[in-house]
Amino acid sequence: MNKWVVLLGSFPATFILGLDYTIVSIALPTIQQSLGASFIQTQWVMNIFMLMLCILMASMGRLGDIVGSLKMLNIGWVLLAVSSLFAGLAEDPLWLIVWRAFQGVSIAIIVPNNIALLSHTFVEKEAGFAMGWWMSVLAVGFALGPVLGGVLCEYLSWRSIFFINIPFVLVSMVLGLFVMRSQQNLDKEKSYIDWRGMILLALSVGSLVVLVVEGAQVGWLSWPILLLLVISILSFIALFRVERKLEQPLIHFAYFKNLLFSACILTNFSLLIFLISAFFLLPFYLHIVRQDTTVMSGLILLPITLVMALVSPVAGRMAANSAPAAPILIGVICILIAAIVMTQFSVDTNFSTLLLAFIPFGVAWGFVFSATAPIAIGALPPNSAGIATGMLWGIQNIGAALGLAVVGTVFRIMEKQSLLNQLKESGVQITSALEKYIDALLINPERIERGAMGVSAALHGRIANMFNEAFAQAFQSVMWGLVVFTFLLLVAVAVLLKKSQCKKES
Repeated sequence: MNKWVVLLGSFPATFILGLDYTIVSIALPTIQQSLGASFIQTQWVMNIFMLMLCILMASMGRLGDIVGSLKMLNIGWVLLAVSSLFAGLAEDPLWLIVWRAFQGVSIAIIVPNNIALLSHTFVEKEAGFAMGWWMSVLAVGFALGPVLGGVLCEYLSWRSIFFINIPFVLVSMVLGLFVMRSQQNLDKEKSYIDWRGMILLALSVGSLVVLVVEGAQVGWLSWPILLLLVISILSFIALFRVERKLEQPLIHFAYFKNLLFSACILTNFSLLIFLISAFFLLPFYLHIVRQDTTVMSGLILLPITLVMALVSPVAGRMAANSAPAAPILIGVICILIAAIVMTQFSVDTNFSTLLLAFIPFGVAWGFVFSATAPIAIGALPPNSAGIATGMLWGIQNIGAALGLAVVGTVFRIMEKQSLLNQLKESGVQITSALEKYIDALLINPERIERGAMGVSAALHGRIANMFNEAFAQAFQSVMWGLVVFTFLLLVAVAVLLKKSQCKKES
């Protein structure tokens, strides 16, 4: 079997993997209007996808070692086609969230087994060449996501962003069934799936995400929220104890003693927090505050993904040929610069200011995405590559899920506070009925009728006019929080890298 056919056969699915990370976010404002979804429900459209990735990705890779990577790929492709079809047909936000969860499961199956198939087909230097092409195709998918999503939403429907997966998946399935052959030697006896770890991780992270997303609405001290907190803490303690005793754990906690590996994990974790939070809020900012069309929003976001695709090869070469600290610190510093510039986004921000944020954003994404994986894997023993890769992908997706949960909640709180402050300054008395009305309007503005809940049409109009400023102020507050977080992260990563270098020299 020609191994280059295997590489070419992986490209359609690889392109879709990159596309699915960025194409959905640009359509969220349109989806919200079409389905009457609440802000929290749009959060879950993104969050549930990331949760499935962080919980299942490592285990699905292990399952591929037992039953075969190609067989798992075919299962993943079928599930992706079915879930994409029904996500596109969804008439209710809850069903869209359900099918997005299945999309996450399918991607969690495809990614590790796609990489495993290439690693079993190519050896030594050829493996690096193959992975370089794989990463390049993935980067193209990332880059085209916002623009393609904007065009599809504007000229067809938001549903087409899910339907577009199907032809690519069908091509991959045909190649998988009739062309591609795996050179993998199955090891059913030694391969072990850490089901307990997977369940405990799901309980710990899942409970924490639900707690953060729903806490402001349900009540932070209500018994469901406190119960979720207890479940999350106890599950994590149990996960830590269980994983330390296993030979093939889901999370190898001992690896965190390697300071260079920990620096890579921390950097990836922070990048995904910033990336997923920005890609969730920016389409709403462009659509609601700047009044940009969906196509224009996609074009405005293009510099981020385009710069990422362009600098990724440079970052990969730097990771291979220079000290590991350089690409890592460049990535974190660029995250910090992008976050600082985004604190200045307002109702009248021009494109040049947007570009000042988006270029370092793309550089950060490219450097962290391309450099940390080889550096982290190289910091550990050669036989640890599989576990290290699984941990890197899994923990970065935990960062995405938790980051979006926290940022979304803080954003909602700050948006409400900004709106209340504007009303007070304009002489409006804040009553309990008005506050409830504002809560309902912020949660789901599309379903609130004019004058509902005892609020006059005139007051409703005044509140609506204040929405843009409230959104912009909340966005700025979130970005200032990310600036502080990223600065602390920069200090922590610099310390880890310095100690790692000193330890290596001694």
